[in-house]
This record gives sequence, structure tokens and C-alpha cells, in this order.
Amino acid sequence: MNTEHFSQQILSLVGGEENVVNVYHCVTRLRFTLRDEHCADTDALRRLDGVMGIARQNGQYQVIIGNQVGVVFQALESLLTLSDMDAVAPGSVPARDFRIQDVLNRLLDTIAGIFTPVLPAIAGVGLIKALVILLGLGGILASDGDNMKVLNAIADSAFWFLPMLLAVSAARRFKTNEYVAMAVAGTLMAPLFTQLLAQHVTSIIFLGLPLTVVNYASTVVPIILTAWLMSYIERGLRHLIPESVRIIFVPTLLLLIICPIALLAIGPLGTWLGNGLATGIKTLLQHSGLLAGAVLGGLIQAIVITGMHYGIVAVIVQAFAANGVDYITPATIMGVFGQAGATLAVMLMTKDKKQKNLSGSALVSALLGITEPAIYGVTLKYKRPFLAAAIGGAVGGAISGHFGSTANAIGVLSGLPSLPMYAGPTFIWVVVGIIVSFTVAAIMTRILGFKEESVTSS
Repeated sequence: MNTEHFSQQILSLVGGEENVVNVYHCVTRLRFTLRDEHCADTDALRRLDGVMGIARQNGQYQVIIGNQVGVVFQALESLLTLSDMDAVAPGSVPARDFRIQDVLNRLLDTIAGIFTPVLPAIAGVGLIKALVILLGLGGILASDGDNMKVLNAIADSAFWFLPMLLAVSAARRFKTNEYVAMAVAGTLMAPLFTQLLAQHVTSIIFLGLPLTVVNYASTVVPIILTAWLMSYIERGLRHLIPESVRIIFVPTLLLLIICPIALLAIGPLGTWLGNGLATGIKTLLQHSGLLAGAVLGGLIQAIVITGMHYGIVAVIVQAFAANGVDYITPATIMGVFGQAGATLAVMLMTKDKKQKNLSGSALVSALLGITEPAIYGVTLKYKRPFLAAAIGGAVGGAISGHFGSTANAIGVLSGLPSLPMYAGPTFIWVVVGIIVSFTVAAIMTRILGFKEESVTSS
């Protein structure tokens, strides 16, 4: 693939640089915000060699590339004037594109957009944490040794300082100063509050009001809400303060306004909301694990089609911070292996050599945790295999949920490389669920069959 030519074709077919408000990428997709989606030639993009599909979700125009998306994005980025794009206010996009969106979907899309840039750090420390767990369980490293302590420090870094990472990402999303946002996150995580908690002090008086002392390490909701409010306050200050002195007075006044609000109201409220959500998920999976696991395992790949699956990362991180383990990914990973099983069945059943080769490549990607090639190139293309994959994922998810499977590290890996994350007492049930998901999906694909242009399999 000629990446530069490919990216030029994509840019041209989405309406050119003048039609692009913003663009970023996740693991497999280019996510465009366009001024006018009608200017994009969707049919031509779908036919473009290297494009797996097109999805529209909550004002985003998503071009599904697959494993090469990072390289394509770099080439695309060189064609765009990013400074001009960053200066474009959200209001530059036609309002009608946003008014018709469902509030919940818009919220999930915003969270996904904030978390996507942070995913590499979470994935990196998540895998390191899983390896540290294995080294400890295998007796290779002493749990109280210096080597283990340093490795744990590396593995916990992005998770512990997650508010700092999210401050940058959220500030960029909401068009506010990212360095001031980091300063606010630093205020929330100041050693003062850790020391007060160590002394069992849960409340102090600030500006005549009670300030609840909270440990904000690993939290998600408080800094996102704070960055959102910051964006409005900063715009107001820039409108009121003369340009000649903005560089001094805007950040000063912004910190003096937003930090007390964050400490007195947003932080405690956001922590309460996040912990409530985490507790609710834990309770649901502990008391209705069979049903909840089946729903998560069966529907997660349908959520992938919408591009909203990265919004779930925020829920997983918050739940892990509150509970110490992750109850969600053991069920959702079953959907991944359901896709892999259905793809294998298609590869074995099809008589089309091109489709057989495509299915083989998609199978490898699915086993590594990237399911878009399998979805758009195989299962969704033939429809019935996608249903078979969902059934397999649901059965495996039910097993995982029923036996209370947990992950002892967090990350965005969801295929075979993620298995160390599940090391622990429930590891066997994760493995059983994976095998069942894969097998049931393959068998159901064989039973349901699928239709090709020249061959009918049933």
C-alpha cells in the first residue's frame, strides 16, 4: 500500500481539507468531524482498496482502516493544517448535526474521544502489570523485593496519574488550555490531601465551606467534568480580558476560579458518581452474573460496529479503581473469540480463494484482539456468521459472569496477548469461556450457513 497516496485519496473523498474540522484515530478507525457529511463520497470510500467500511456515529464520520490506521493517520496528518483545525470551535460544525443526536450516545462519544489518545499508555502499563502478576505467582520475583517494587511502580504509573493524562486529552477535546488543566489535576492530586487521608482527616474548611478530602488517583469523572467547565470559563475570560494581558490574567483567574469549584463540588460529586457506577456494575455481575455476562459477551461486538466501545474503557478504569479488580473485560473478551470462531468457520467453508485468504488474515487479527477485519471483512459481510459470533460470545460471557471471573490488571488488550491480565483464582473460567465462545461460534456458523455470490453454504 502506498500510504501517502492512500491518505490523499481518503482526504479527497471526505471532501478535502476544507471539509475537515478535526480528525483523530483509535486502534482501527480514522474518526473525522466534518463540516458537511454530504460532501463525503461514501460509496467511493467503501470501494477504496484498504478501507474496510464506513460508520457514522454522533457527528463522527469514521473510516475503518484496520491495523494500518496509525501509519495512515500519520500520512494524513501531514496533509492537514492541524493548527487551523484546533482553532475551529465546535460551533463551526452545523448545529443540526448535533441536535438530532441522542444525549447518551453523545456522552459516550465524548468519553471515547477523550480516552482514545490515552489508550497506548493504559495498554502498556496494563500488560506490564499482567506480567508482574505472573512473575509474582511463578515465584520468579519476591513480592517484597526491590525488583518487584520498581516494576509495580512502572505498571501503576499511568493508572495512578490517570487524571493528569486525562486532563490533557479532555482539554484538547473541550478546546481549553491543556497545561492549565494539568495544573488543576495536580491540585486535585496534591500531597496535602494524601497526607490528610493518612491522618484520617476526611474534611477541612476552605473559604468558609466544608471541603471533602478525596484521593483522586486513578479517578476519571472529576477531571473530565472540570475540563468541560473550564472550557466555558476560559472562553468567558478571553472575551472579558484585553488581548495584551490575557497570557497573564486568563490562566491566573482561571485557576483561582476552577480549582475551588473542583475541590468543593465537582471532585467529590464526580468521585461519588464514579464509585456509584463501579459499585452498581460489581453488584450486577455478582448477583446476575449469568445474564450480565451473556449480554456483555453477546453485544460487545455490535457496540464495536458503532465505534462506541472505547467509551466502555472509562467505565472499566473507574470500576477497577473502586473495586481493585475488573469484572467487565472477562465477559467482553468472549465476544472477541466469538468473532474469531465464526471467522475460522467461514475460512474453512468458503470456496472463494480471495475470501479464504481474507478470512485467514482476519482470524489472526481477531485472535490478537482486533476484530474489525473479521467483522467488516467476514462476519458482518455474510450476516449469519455475525449472529453466530454473538451467540458464541453470549455463551462464553455467561460462563465468565456466572463464575465471577475477574481481571487483575487493566488495559485495552482483548485477545490472546491479554490472558496474563486474568491470572488468578478465576483464570480457568476465563479460559473455559474463551474455548466455548470460539467453538460455539464456529459450530453455529456451520449450522446457520452463509451465502456467497457464487457459492451457497448451509
